[in-house]
Amino acid sequence: MNTARRVSKNFASLTLAEILTRVCAVLLLIYVARVLGVTALGELAFATAVIGFLTFFADFGLTTLGIREIARKKQSTDSYGTNILLFQSIFTLFLIFILGVSLVFLPISHAIKIITLFYGLGLIPLALDMSYIFQAHQAMQYILIGKVVNQGTYLVLGVTLITLFRNVVFVPIAALIGGIAGAATTYLILGNVLHFRLTRPDTRTFKMLILAAVPFVASEILITIYRSVDTVMLQFFRNTSEVGYYSSGYKVVNSIIMFISLVPVAFFPLISHNFKHDKGQFQRNILLVAQTIGIVAIPLAIGGIIYARKILVLLYGGQIVPGVDAFKVLLPLVIVIPLKLIFISIVITADSKSK
Repeated sequence: MNTARRVSKNFASLTLAEILTRVCAVLLLIYVARVLGVTALGELAFATAVIGFLTFFADFGLTTLGIREIARKKQSTDSYGTNILLFQSIFTLFLIFILGVSLVFLPISHAIKIITLFYGLGLIPLALDMSYIFQAHQAMQYILIGKVVNQGTYLVLGVTLITLFRNVVFVPIAALIGGIAGAATTYLILGNVLHFRLTRPDTRTFKMLILAAVPFVASEILITIYRSVDTVMLQFFRNTSEVGYYSSGYKVVNSIIMFISLVPVAFFPLISHNFKHDKGQFQRNILLVAQTIGIVAIPLAIGGIIYARKILVLLYGGQIVPGVDAFKVLLPLVIVIPLKLIFISIVITADSKSK
């Protein structure tokens, strides 16, 4: 399969997987907003902002590093996968413990504490998810299968539980169960397709991964603070309803950003390989990614600003109108953040060992 077809296939697979994820998440949030009200939406927004910060801690930058290293040395897939899984599992349990202790002292309602704790337990299936190995092997079509199981379970179970019990706490419970189902499915496919097997942890590889991941996790922490601090601070200084108004538009903007960001994600294993073996093709691929992002992101941002009110009312109903202005302010991020990912990809691929 030539490069163009491979990248197109991988991008299509990632696009479908991300569309599925975002559509299921947005549909469930819309259902929550309409059934339980904007306050419930604000409670979920605060909890997911807190857990979003912990997610990057739990990942520790190792999935991105794993993609880069496995893309270069596919024969070491089992070793990298095992050592990454070991660290992320141990570190995730530690973070959940820290979260539980912190929630005791946070000045938030008991309901939000419970919701946040259940979202924290959702870090466990994230640590067990090894779909990044498919990205490294440029076999991203298999990621879609795990996503279908994960998000399908999440949406169906979430809607069912909300309908039966009218309690927002069942949203993170549904997410936890869906995550476990998706991670298990991914692991089974890895064994059958790539013949992945867990091996004995290697101390040398383990240490190398941790040390090499430090710059990754440092940058991700700063990015997460940038993305989440607004929602968290609104909860402490305003009220849950205003968090709901703000997050209604933010969820839409973030979904668009994630969709456009699939372009550099799909190219990342390829440019990581080309940086070492073909610098000319590396430069051409970077230019292609930048042009594609610009063509897609700029019209979406402008159109979103023009039709901001209609978009939010269509999705959430008239109750969410106070969030329109915040939505307009957030929309330029649709252009800025995906373009920033190009520079991040260049920095990641240009490590000293690849020279």
